[in-house]
Amino acid sequence: ARMLSAQQIQARLNDRFRLLTGGSRTAMPRQQTLRAAIDWSFDLLSAPERALLRRLSVFAGGCTLAAAEAVASSAEIDVADVLELLSHLVNKSLVGSREGEETARYQLLESVRQYAVEKLVEAGELDALRDRHLDHFLRLVEDAEPLLYGAGQLAALKAIETESDNVRAAMEWAASAHRTHPGLRLASRLGRYWSIRSEYSEGVFWLRRMMAAPNSLAYPGEYSWALYFVGFMAWFRGDRSTMHQALNQGIEMAQACGNRRCEAYALEFLGLFALGDGDFTLADQRFEDSQLIMREIDDRWGVAFTLWHMGVSRNERHEHEHALQLWEQALAIYRTASDSFRVGVLLRVIGLERMRSGDADGGLDMLRQALRFAVERRAKFEIANALWAFGEAAEHDMQGNAAQPLLFAALGVYDTIGSLRTTGPQLLELHRASLWFERHKEQVEAAFAEGRIPDIDEAIELAMAFRPKLTQPAAPA
Repeated sequence: ARMLSAQQIQARLNDRFRLLTGGSRTAMPRQQTLRAAIDWSFDLLSAPERALLRRLSVFAGGCTLAAAEAVASSAEIDVADVLELLSHLVNKSLVGSREGEETARYQLLESVRQYAVEKLVEAGELDALRDRHLDHFLRLVEDAEPLLYGAGQLAALKAIETESDNVRAAMEWAASAHRTHPGLRLASRLGRYWSIRSEYSEGVFWLRRMMAAPNSLAYPGEYSWALYFVGFMAWFRGDRSTMHQALNQGIEMAQACGNRRCEAYALEFLGLFALGDGDFTLADQRFEDSQLIMREIDDRWGVAFTLWHMGVSRNERHEHEHALQLWEQALAIYRTASDSFRVGVLLRVIGLERMRSGDADGGLDMLRQALRFAVERRAKFEIANALWAFGEAAEHDMQGNAAQPLLFAALGVYDTIGSLRTTGPQLLELHRASLWFERHKEQVEAAFAEGRIPDIDEAIELAMAFRPKLTQPAAPA
């Protein structure tokens, strides 16, 4: 169904103002006074000030000056006048202002915001302003998304996180009002952000909602990426059926519309699916086919992605030296790209392998760097992987008392993001964590129930403080 009409929205506004009109016999005197006070303040505003106030109501969680200029300016409000008008509204206590890390943010009090929504409906501007709001935050995400693969990663993560309420509001409008193409573009561009932050449930929810919108199949480029990210995130939630179906559909659609990059990534992740089933021949073939496309389209980041998973394949077959060679190649590419998130992933797997081989100091230094990168990016799945790697390192070093809280903390994070209690095959740390959890399930469940799982901050401190006592290499697996 389409978004509520302007009349329905006005009729359904929050009780804060719905019963505050003069004709209401049930409104409390205090509420009537609040309404009258805002009415009086609004009536004293100039026409441009009134227009800006009502238009600011489309923002969720506030906005920056740049966002207000982009969304609220018009023939009635020149973009050059927005700052001065905002200052007037702040001085009149109708708009709040607070300093952010880099720029000021402006926000309406909830009472004023709901009043302003009424005025926006009355002015017949609601749909147009929500469209402009959607367009602005689509541009913000599209500008940030490429930076998630390189040097601007932290800034891009912060930019999207800061505007997360506005981004969700934009997607809600796109889905409800059948703005299918911009909604699908927005959700598919957020796939990398959700993946880094381990927001798998939210990501799949919005991607599926946009894919279900009318006429969504008319945009196969975006739709194929949506399928890829649904499949990608399904892996981390243990939903192998969805993963397999979505990735195969994504490949088919990507091939049909010529989206070779999406085809390569979906093919690559199907290789991981085969690897989870123990079909090394099929996995290697898919990784090689994917890498061939990556090289043809000159996607160096994608080449590194295939090298990383080729290394996983070799590691699963206990070909550790070959795995290390592939991982080192991938690490070099990610360092060149300045993708510190992926650098951290490779440092983790290489560091643990070095630790097992007897290079305790070098391996642990890599693990510390990996954990630091994951924490900086609030990458929950990778934080769990790093904590688990530290726990394994402590076990290998015969420090059981140091290992247990790290392993328990990792299990807690895996459980929080829905990656622990799964039935499908997994790889590397998560595979070992799932096996360990099943062996110690009663003990771990009791620790969960009694609140004896260290919180993330405590576990990170324990990991960073861990020091090896032994340096001999592990026995061959």
